[in-house]
Amino acid sequence: MDQNWTRYMVMCDRKDIRQATNFQEENEVQATLVGNKALAKQYEIQNPVDRGTQSTRWILNTPVWTVHNRLVHTGITHVEGGWPKEIDCWRDEELMTRYRRKQEKSEAYVQQMRGLTRTMDHAIMQNNACNIYQNYFEDIEQHELIEQFTSKTVHVYKDYLEEKRSCTYICWSDEGNHFASAHCNIGQRRGTTTDCYIWDIEHPNSPLQKLFPPYQTRCLEYNFKDSTQMAGGLFSGQVALWDIRASGTPVETTQREASHNDVVTRVLWTSSKTTNEFLSGSTDGRILWWDTRNLSEPYDYLNLAPKDVQAREEDPRHCFGVSAVEFEPTMPNKYTVGTENGMIYSCSRKYKTPADKIQSTINAHTGPIYSVERNPLFIKNYISVGDWQTKIWTEDCKDNPIVWTKEYAVQLTCGIWSPTRCSLVFICRMDGVMDAWDVIHRLDGPVLRLKLSDAPLWSVRVHKAGKLIANGTDNGAIYLTEISDNLTFSSANDKPALSGMLEREMRRQRLLEAKIKEIKLKEKELERERMRRHLRMDNANSIEEEEKD
Repeated sequence: MDQNWTRYMVMCDRKDIRQATNFQEENEVQATLVGNKALAKQYEIQNPVDRGTQSTRWILNTPVWTVHNRLVHTGITHVEGGWPKEIDCWRDEELMTRYRRKQEKSEAYVQQMRGLTRTMDHAIMQNNACNIYQNYFEDIEQHELIEQFTSKTVHVYKDYLEEKRSCTYICWSDEGNHFASAHCNIGQRRGTTTDCYIWDIEHPNSPLQKLFPPYQTRCLEYNFKDSTQMAGGLFSGQVALWDIRASGTPVETTQREASHNDVVTRVLWTSSKTTNEFLSGSTDGRILWWDTRNLSEPYDYLNLAPKDVQAREEDPRHCFGVSAVEFEPTMPNKYTVGTENGMIYSCSRKYKTPADKIQSTINAHTGPIYSVERNPLFIKNYISVGDWQTKIWTEDCKDNPIVWTKEYAVQLTCGIWSPTRCSLVFICRMDGVMDAWDVIHRLDGPVLRLKLSDAPLWSVRVHKAGKLIANGTDNGAIYLTEISDNLTFSSANDKPALSGMLEREMRRQRLLEAKIKEIKLKEKELERERMRRHLRMDNANSIEEEEKD
């Protein structure tokens, strides 16, 4: 390799070679800078001078996105094993018998059986020495253990698509081992991605099946009598029907001209002999009933408009948008509807005219009602979740709620009763927190508060066993939470305690309503007496004026 050497030549006499070098220091002017008098006038002496210093090493904080490893679950079915590959254990039983006899005659088989029987004999002798069915501590008084309310996050199911979408609805299958999730971009009507998923609760890494609707899906619902059939509400106002045994593509979709004019916010299967009927509610203010055997047009409808408007005309412009629908299978003709303007409609299908179908209306909240859910044990009572409060209503007292929570500092998004513990309500909030309220335990606050995510919680569904809770977030992730047994099951005293509390609160509300009516009647009577006095005074003044004239 070539090297570039730096050379410096020094000229001197031969006599000076190898003589000692003598260096001297001399002053020499290299440059002269003339002072600037204008800048000199601006010079100021600072005393003292504050300066910051850092004696430790500088550390740079750099965020790095790690590569996500996609995992796939695979498995095999092991039914009959331990045979050589040349023996077909499913067809040739004679060959299996000969091989089994050959192995039983070998010396290794005898040695292995001796080792196994020695362990088995030891366990049998231990069981014979102690009576395992006798209770040795019958006289000891048993004390109930005070168990704390606890929970833990079991799995997190993520939407790995680049376009971030909200999980707006979750529904459990009747078998209980998987659930479906609807994902959509709430701010955009026409999203580029429309996929929805069916998840297995044991495999959070990848969905069990993908659904491919033609438009973004706002809600999904399993047929509670046939888990292979599913209905979904689309952003286009249509309703799609899936057979999950066939494929992820809808087997049938309603016609655009016969469907809703806006987003379908709720789909519910109704009780019928053929299990083919379901209803759909939309923000266009209509509820449509469909039959899966003929989806060309709905066989019934209802416009949610005020009664004075319904008596004159059925104009969709006067209807209130549907934001929540509740249907109880044990009451097939009754259903409750929550609207975007905070009204609750109690409806019945026993009547034919739209005006008669709406039995009562309640001005429940100041904003949209996100959830309306009946108590699974006391079906006359239901909750409504909207604005900053959750309220418990009863059909026997329709004007005012009998129980309500405090006003939250953040907006509420959804709520649901526990299917196994009759007094437990789960409420989700915009700050990613889920509260568990036990109305017979305390009413001043939740018994358990879970911080699941920083994103808002848009949906919540409880497993039919009451142990698992699925929450859908604004960023598309689904959190599966497991709660403790004391929040899952009801004790022997919970049902009478809740019944007594609801009856007591209903009587109190009736007494308050009666007192308010009495006060209003007294005010009206005082107003009438005041008017009579004014009339008497006016008459007396007119008579005096006539006498003077």
